[in-house]
Amino acid sequence: MKKLLSIILFVLALHIKISWAENLVLSQEIAFWLNYRYLKLEKETLKVMIENKGFEGARLFFNDLNRWLTFDIREYLHDWNSKVALVSINYRNPSHSADKIAQKILISYQKKRTNNKKIMPVIISKNNKTTYRYLIPIYVKKDCLKCHGNKHEIPFSYQTKIKKFYPNDKAINLKEGDIIGALNIEIPIDTIDYLLSVRNYSK
Repeated sequence: MKKLLSIILFVLALHIKISWAENLVLSQEIAFWLNYRYLKLEKETLKVMIENKGFEGARLFFNDLNRWLTFDIREYLHDWNSKVALVSINYRNPSHSADKIAQKILISYQKKRTNNKKIMPVIISKNNKTTYRYLIPIYVKKDCLKCHGNKHEIPFSYQTKIKKFYPNDKAINLKEGDIIGALNIEIPIDTIDYLLSVRNYSK
């Protein structure tokens, strides 16, 4: 009887381990897909908006970014529960201010430059609900310095608009390679379970 019980417990533990691994892998796939979508928008849409409207184009892009990425989740994954938003310690728009958990993670990223492929989620349990939370760092590129560099790198016309729209701006004096913020992605375990069931059913 004890031997049978041990076997049952072993099988259950193995099943839980496999299920957790599947959940983790799928949550990573979603997070990295959203990061790809962000990079694509940054490369194509942001570039065009800046070419056409200068600083105002960049401002409008980042104001609408959360909405665009949320639309992507709903359009391509049919998921209305996951959340994605831009967060930062060195924020320009106060609505992008990072909470305490995000601040701690971003500081650790800045101290030791992180490879996005090695990022693991923070697992949050609240009100009997589990959520995978990813923070994928966004690094300052050379082109970013026109809006986020020092006073010699930011055109005077841009500086004037920054002071007008963002009097408490913290997103300046950054250098190439600094972390300017992160994509904050929160994926409920219920969403993962549903997507796994659909994937397994379609096999």
